[in-house]
Amino acid sequence: VEGDPGGAIFVRSGDLFLNQSIFRASTNGSANHGGTAIDVEVTGDVRMTAGPLAVAEFGASTFGRGNAGNVRIMADNLELIGAPAFNANANIGSRSFSTA
Repeated sequence: VEGDPGGAIFVRSGDLFLNQSIFRASTNGSANHGGTAIDVEVTGDVRMTAGPLAVAEFGASTFGRGNAGNVRIMADNLELIGAPAFNANANIGSRSFSTA
């Protein structure tokens, strides 16, 4: 999801397994995100696996002056598995790509 400000992604589940998947909420302008950009709440485990085709990511990003918003993950266990042979990471973050 993206906009000015960015939208929100909500995930509710038992277990959540991501294989080379990207969940991204992006702010593209000057408006600040109102709070949580990505909100994941599971009753079991979260496993994020990167591979040869893509990273695995929960990411809130800003490409303007506005803030990106928070990333919140609630789970019994959280496992991030990278793929160094393919230079692919499994990551969670909120970041700025703005030069302003």
